Amino acid sequence: MGNVSFFCFIARLFKTNQMTYLASRLFKPSNKTYQLRVLFISDNRLEYLADDVFHGLPNLEVVYLYENNFINLTNSSFNNDKIKEIHLYGNKLIQIDNIVIAGLTENTKFYIDCEKIEEIHQPTVELTCVKRRFVPNVSIPTAMRPIVENAGFTCGDKTCSPCPRGSFGRHGKCITCPIGGFYQDKIGAWTKNRTELFCKFCPVGTWVNTGNGTALGECTDCPDGTNRSIVAGYRGCHCSEIYGRRNRFEECVVCLEEGIICNGKDYKHLKLGYYWNWDIPEANVTMYQKFADNLDTENRNYDSNLNYSGDFPRPFKCPRLHSCTNTTGGVENLCPEGYAGWFCSKCDKRFYSVLTYCIPCPSTEWLALEVALICCACVILYAIAVRMYKIDRFRNRHGRHFLDQVVSRGKIALGFYQVLGEFFTSVHDVYWAQTLEVIGDVVSIIELNIFRLVIRPKCFDEKLQLNPKLEFVIGMIFPCALISLSATIIWLLKAWNKIKSKYAGISEADIALIKNVKSKLLTGVVVLLVISYPPICTSIFQLYPGSCEKYCLDRHNTTCRTLLRSDYGLPCENMEIYHKFAYISTVMYVFGFPVVLYLLMRKNSAHILAHQPRGYPSEINYQTDDDIQNLVDDNSRTRRNPVWIDFLCENYKPQFWYWEIVELTRKVSQTALISVIGWENKITVLSTSSISILFLTLHARYMPMKSKFEQRLQVGVCLQGPFENFN
Repeated sequence: MGNVSFFCFIARLFKTNQMTYLASRLFKPSNKTYQLRVLFISDNRLEYLADDVFHGLPNLEVVYLYENNFINLTNSSFNNDKIKEIHLYGNKLIQIDNIVIAGLTENTKFYIDCEKIEEIHQPTVELTCVKRRFVPNVSIPTAMRPIVENAGFTCGDKTCSPCPRGSFGRHGKCITCPIGGFYQDKIGAWTKNRTELFCKFCPVGTWVNTGNGTALGECTDCPDGTNRSIVAGYRGCHCSEIYGRRNRFEECVVCLEEGIICNGKDYKHLKLGYYWNWDIPEANVTMYQKFADNLDTENRNYDSNLNYSGDFPRPFKCPRLHSCTNTTGGVENLCPEGYAGWFCSKCDKRFYSVLTYCIPCPSTEWLALEVALICCACVILYAIAVRMYKIDRFRNRHGRHFLDQVVSRGKIALGFYQVLGEFFTSVHDVYWAQTLEVIGDVVSIIELNIFRLVIRPKCFDEKLQLNPKLEFVIGMIFPCALISLSATIIWLLKAWNKIKSKYAGISEADIALIKNVKSKLLTGVVVLLVISYPPICTSIFQLYPGSCEKYCLDRHNTTCRTLLRSDYGLPCENMEIYHKFAYISTVMYVFGFPVVLYLLMRKNSAHILAHQPRGYPSEINYQTDDDIQNLVDDNSRTRRNPVWIDFLCENYKPQFWYWEIVELTRKVSQTALISVIGWENKITVLSTSSISILFLTLHARYMPMKSKFEQRLQVGVCLQGPFENFN
C-alpha cells in the first residue's frame, strides 16, 4: 500500500508542473531504494535529462515523458535494464543518440513521433511510431483512479488512458473539441472548471471543419462568404455582413433581398420597416426561430443537429415604417405595443389611431369629460358666430360679411385637408429631404384627424371601429337619409299648414315660417352634401377591384392573398357585391351629385348675375385685398340669393358661379387616383401633379376668386400636389 501511495505522490508531483529539466540522481538522495514502477513526468517543459536521472528506481518499468520540449536526447538518462516502455511522443525530437539507449534491453519500446526524427544511432530497442490520436493504456490501482480521473484520464474496467489530442479531460471524461475554431494538441489536457472549454483557439480566419482538431495545422481557412477577421467560434466561421446560412457548419449564402438583413448574425431577419408572413406550406417560423436562437448560442450548449431546410417568405415594405420595428433582430414580425395585424397597420385593443400612430386610449372618465367639453365648446362657438353675424350684418350692410369670409376660407382649408388627408392615409410615411424635414413635420400635423383625436369612438367601444365596408354602407345611406329626412320635415310642415288652413286659415307668418325652414333645411343639406362628398367618394373608390392588392407570400408565387389597400385586415375574396355597388354608386353619386348640383346652380345663375353689384365686373377691382377695402360697394345691396347659393358661389366672381363644381372635380379626381392606384405608383404621382398644375394654370389664367387673399390661398392648395412629390 505504501508503494501505491508513493506512486500516486510521484504522479502528482511530476505531471503538469512546468519543469524544464531533471537533475542527475534526482531519485536517490539517500541510500533508500524506491519500488516505483510507473513514473509520469508528462505535460511539462522538459528540455534536458541529466545522466542517471532515474538512478535509484531499480524497479522502474514505464516512463511517461510525452508532451515535453525535448529536441535532442544525448545523455545516458535511461540506464536501467528493467525499463520496458518509454513514451516520448508529443515532443520536438529530431535526434536520439545511442548512448541514450545503451543501458536498455532489446525488449524496451520507444513510443515516438517519427515525422520529425532525423537520426537514431544504432537502434537496439524497438521503436514504435505512434499516430497523433494514440494514447497509452495504464494500469492504475482502483483506489487511485479517482485521483487520475481528475488529472485528464478516463478509466475503463482494467486500465486508464489520458485523453487523446483533440479532446480534454474533466472529471473522468474526455470531451471532444467541437467543430469550429478549436483544437487541442496535447495528450491528457484537463481542467476542473465545469464550464470551461479547455481547447486552444484556431488563428483568426481558420477553423476545423470536422471537430476534434489535434494540431494547429488542422485549422484551415474559412470558406468564402465568411468573416475572416474574427475567430470562428462555435460554428463554421461567422458569415460576413451580407451572408446567412441554414446550417451552423455549412456555407454562407448571400442575402441581398430587399427587406432582409443578416448583419453578422448568420441568419435572415427583417429590416426596420418590413413585414413577412410565414403562412406558407414549406416554411416553419417556429423551427427557424429555434435555429436562429441556436446560432446565437456561443457556447457548448448549442444543438449541433438543429438546422433549417424550409422555405422563406417574401418580405414586403410596410406602409407605416414606424409600425414594423423588428428591433430585436428576430425572425418573426414584431409589432410595437399597440399595433397589430398585417403590416402592423391596425391599432390593437385600447389603442386608437392619430397621424397613423396608435395612441393608448384614455380612461372612460376622461373620455366622458372630453365629450362634455366638446359639446359645450360647439354651443359656445355657435352662439358667438350667430352674435357676430348679427352685429356684422347691422354694421356692414354694404360690405362682405365676416361670416362669409370665414365660410369661404374654411371651404378652401377643408378642401386642402380632404385631399392631403387622403394622401397621408395612402402613403402613411413621407421622408422629406434634409431642409424640407421641418416643412414635412408641419404638413404631417395638417393630416390630423380631428374626429379621431378628440372623440376617439374606438375607445368607447371596439365595435365603433369603422372598416371600409362599413364606411361604404354609411356613405351610401347618409345622403339618402339626409335628403329623405329634410323632405319629410318639409312635407310634414306643409301637411300641417294644409290641415290648419281648413280650420283656422294660414297667415303670412305661417307661410314665411315654411319658407324659412325650407331655406335652412336646403342650405344645411347642400352644405353637408358638399362637405361629405369627397370622403363618401373615397369610401366608394377604396372598394374598387383596383384598390385590392395581391401579395404572394412565397418566392414561387404559389401562396397569394389579395387584401384591401385601405384595410389590410380585409381580404378581397367574396367582395364582388361590394365591387358592383361601388360601380353603381360611382355613376349615381360620384357623377350624379355634381351634375345635379350644376343644374341647380345653373338654374339660379341668371338670378346670381341679375343681382350682382353695380359695375360688375369692370368697375370693381377684385384683386384688392379684402382686409384693406370692401369688395362690394353697393348701397342697395341686399341678400336675395338663396343661402345655399351664397355658400357655393359667394367667394367667386359672378361669371364663375360654377367654379365650386370645378373644385369638387379636382379634389375627387386626386383622391380617386390615390385611393385606387396608391400614392407609391408613378402614375399617381404624375397624374396628381398634372391635375394640380392644370388647375393652378386655370386659376392663374381666369382669377375666379373675388378676394386676392383667397386667390393666393387657393393657388397654394393647388400647389400641394407638386409639393408632395418633392420627397
